[in-house]
This record gives sequence, structure tokens and C-alpha cells, in this order.
Amino acid sequence: DSVVEMGGYCFQYCEALTTVKLGSGLKSVSESAFSDCERLNSVSLSKNIEVIDSGAFAGTAIKNIKLPDKLTSINEDAFFKTDLTSLSLPSKVEYIGEGAFYECVDLADVKFNDFLLQYFMQLRFNNMPPEVRAQFDSYAKNND
Repeated sequence: DSVVEMGGYCFQYCEALTTVKLGSGLKSVSESAFSDCERLNSVSLSKNIEVIDSGAFAGTAIKNIKLPDKLTSINEDAFFKTDLTSLSLPSKVEYIGEGAFYECVDLADVKFNDFLLQYFMQLRFNNMPPEVRAQFDSYAKNND
């Protein structure tokens, strides 16, 4: 819990690493901190994590991860090519970087927060017919 900062790439390519528990002193997971730790399949994030930096967990075997409520940013390629199967985005997440979940081919269940639902609606469904928008709104309300 006394660790307050970790350097970028600090555990990259640690082939034997399978489990990580990050202490409460950390507010971010640094750039590519655990990238390409191909056996890493269990991660426990501190409740104080606000940012998951670029490539932090790219190329790992993580299937499930509990994202902390204070999380606001998931940067570029953060979970690129992981084994994630489901994900629930906390209510404070306002930024997801390009490629954050790229090539997560097993990711089948994602729960969005209200901010991201509105963002995606504006970005992806800008000119949809009113009846389609009503169906999307209904889905969003029923999947909080």
C-alpha cells in the first residue's frame, strides 16, 4: 500500500507472472506496466485507481477484471488482445482510448455507464430514425 507510483513497462514480458494485486497507494496503472505478461490471468486493482494507461494489460490472459468505481480513463490499447469475456464500466469512466479493447475476441458482455451510452449514441447513431432511437433508449434503461 506504500507504493504510490510505478514506472512504465515495469513488468513487461514477465513470463512467470500470473497474479497481481495493486495496493491502495496507486492511482494509476502505468503505460505497458504488465504488457505481454502472457500468463497474467488474475488482477486485483486498488479501489483508488483512476487511470489505466496505454497498453497497461495488453497481451495478457486476463478474462475478468473488476474496474474500480473511481476509474475515469482507460487509455489507448489498455486491454489490447486480452482474454476478457465481460466488462462493466464504472459510472465515472469518461474516456476510452482508441484500441482499448481491440482484438478482445472473447469480449461478449459489456455494460456501459450513462455517460458512455450517451456518447456512443451521439457518435454512432447520430441520424437514426426515431423508432430505432426509442428501441435503443429502452435497451439502455433496462440494462443499467
